[in-house]
Amino acid sequence: MPAPDPTLWTAARRILDLLDDLPPEADRDAHAREACQRDDGTLNDALYTEVCESLAAEDASDASGFLATDAAQAAAHLLAAGGVEAVGRRVGPWEIGGLLGEGGMGAVYRAHRADGAYAQEVALKVIGRGLAPPSLLDRFRRERQILAGLSHPNVARLLDGGVSDEGQPYFAMELVDGEPITAYVARLGLDTDARLRLMRQVCDAVAYAHRRLIVHRDLKPSNVLVTEDDDGAPRAVLLDFGIAKLLDADADASRTAALLTPDYAAPEQLAGDEITTAADVYALGLLLYEVLAEQRPHADAGASPTERLRAMAALPPPPSALAGRRPSDLDAVVLKALAPEPERRYVSADALGDDIDHAVAGLPVTARRPTTAYRMGTFVRRHPLGVAVATAFVTVLIGFSALTTVQARRLADERDRAEAEAATTQAVSDFVLGLFRASNPGESRGVETTAGELLARGVERTARLDGAPEVKAEVLRTLGTVQMQLGDFEHAHTVLTDALALARQHSSPRDLVLTLNVLAALEWRRRAIAPSEALAREAIALADATPTLPDSLRLAPRIQLAIAHISREEYDRAEPLLTSGREASDRLRAGHPLQLAILNNLGMVYRGQGDLERAEAVARDVLALRRQVQGDDHPDTASALRSVGIVLEDRGQTEEAALLIREALAIQRRVLPRPHRNTIDTIKLLARFVSPAEAVLLLRDAVEQVEMLYPPDHPSIAGARRALAEAEARVR
Repeated sequence: MPAPDPTLWTAARRILDLLDDLPPEADRDAHAREACQRDDGTLNDALYTEVCESLAAEDASDASGFLATDAAQAAAHLLAAGGVEAVGRRVGPWEIGGLLGEGGMGAVYRAHRADGAYAQEVALKVIGRGLAPPSLLDRFRRERQILAGLSHPNVARLLDGGVSDEGQPYFAMELVDGEPITAYVARLGLDTDARLRLMRQVCDAVAYAHRRLIVHRDLKPSNVLVTEDDDGAPRAVLLDFGIAKLLDADADASRTAALLTPDYAAPEQLAGDEITTAADVYALGLLLYEVLAEQRPHADAGASPTERLRAMAALPPPPSALAGRRPSDLDAVVLKALAPEPERRYVSADALGDDIDHAVAGLPVTARRPTTAYRMGTFVRRHPLGVAVATAFVTVLIGFSALTTVQARRLADERDRAEAEAATTQAVSDFVLGLFRASNPGESRGVETTAGELLARGVERTARLDGAPEVKAEVLRTLGTVQMQLGDFEHAHTVLTDALALARQHSSPRDLVLTLNVLAALEWRRRAIAPSEALAREAIALADATPTLPDSLRLAPRIQLAIAHISREEYDRAEPLLTSGREASDRLRAGHPLQLAILNNLGMVYRGQGDLERAEAVARDVLALRRQVQGDDHPDTASALRSVGIVLEDRGQTEEAALLIREALAIQRRVLPRPHRNTIDTIKLLARFVSPAEAVLLLRDAVEQVEMLYPPDHPSIAGARRALAEAEARVR
């Protein structure tokens, strides 16, 4: 029997979901025929046959129940069926308590830990159908891998995963006690600003996933729940990355079966075209529309993909018209996100979120044509009292006219700069995504590509950007930064040095500050403290001379300069940089990386000054924030654990120090590539706390990684071998 075609199967599944929503009196066969038509109006016979056979099988199942040949099949059917039949059944260590919902991937249950290891309630997801094709089982396993790499306060966390005794994959996720975002805002009657703050959280979470090359593909109200934290603040949480696909996944995009919810799908998803982050931007636009207007755009579109695509070709009425409000910039923001053509939408979820912020603040949004009258209108709305006074006095009016002329010119400059930066960002995004497509086995003839090879290939390809030096500079900075984060300092130095040379000639002050600072950070990692300090000082001078730069770009080089002082044990010079930066960082969002960096380095200053009690308090604060903001399985959380452990060692609390450093090493081994400098450093640190025999095992690993990382004559290899020899001597 030939293997089922996964693309055909999932296309049929999508149509069956549509047919399930029809009223009992509807002609399902007529609707099925229409849904199975190709674009040219002819019937896709294979798809129609698959749909009809599935309908017949469902009818037979409804009429006669099911026949299971063994207990495993029976249990699998009960789980797939959901409802009360599944209550009390065990899936791995979890016992099902009740059905929470069902989706394209499977059923989701409320469950609790039943093996006595610890008490916890979770949302348990199991495969939806016992006889799912292998492609869907593979996708389920991939979902577990994707979720394991996500750690964000607005993304539901993966807690456990495995395969049940009946052979059904499952995973246990954070149980979010909330309600769909649309129901939440409607029930409480939230004002527009409160609704937008929630949507900003959603944009942040989606942008976080996109930066990790993950597309959600199924954003909808039931996958965005709102819960309330202990302080009563609402928090949006994204669920169900079940149909997400890593952009560098091992499946050819043209063969990837798209499981989706048609009401919240982008036009390119319904048309079967290539799916990119633009599909999520469209879904964010749909969510934003429904959150503001409390009804869906294109709600009256037909059930078939053809009818939906026809309706989506035209923009819907602005949400203000349905909500009974005056037209506003928000209409333009929503409609830009809902552009039928992906290239006309926002370039990223971050860009959409920024325009939401601008609309709330009364600032110009990029979604509107930036005419002088429009820009002056936003100024008037932000300063109504000043304008009223100005209209009362002719002389003030003249002065105000001059002021608004300057303001309009400044806004025009800001617009031009923003548009140029957006164009550069899009070009960089296209370049990087092109690299990942090239690494796809479908295009690389099945040859696996390592991260280092992929980055090296990207550097070679930048020669194609010689005609666009500003774009080339940013691409090189992006690639060099990733090389640095992977621990490949030598290649990163070459790439970032080239990026800086281009940025000095062609880039904006913003991009030049970014490049100076990242190269300063790299020089510090290479133990080149003097060049690091010089680059940081140059970045500070440029940032101070450019008043339009955000606070974050002023803070980052100051932190880097403080780090250089700490490396020289110049703690009294580092402390004022960090304490003043701490005050400025309060204007950033809570848990911002720069806030954490300031605290972390302040702890190092206090330790260097001998104030160990204060150093421990700050180090523990940083660890708590890292866990809260970035989660337990994150390299920065591992670094924070190390920092606490080092201070505890100084204070003589070696037992707890060893536990924390061991936890840090476990995280690094899970999430960092091998070899990696940070892992090597933690191995050497842990070796000081353990038995001689364990120290030997640890240091052998360190030597192996150092030999993989450095050329044969590098002094680090000799140092690692010497430490291993000393440990082996202690064992003897």
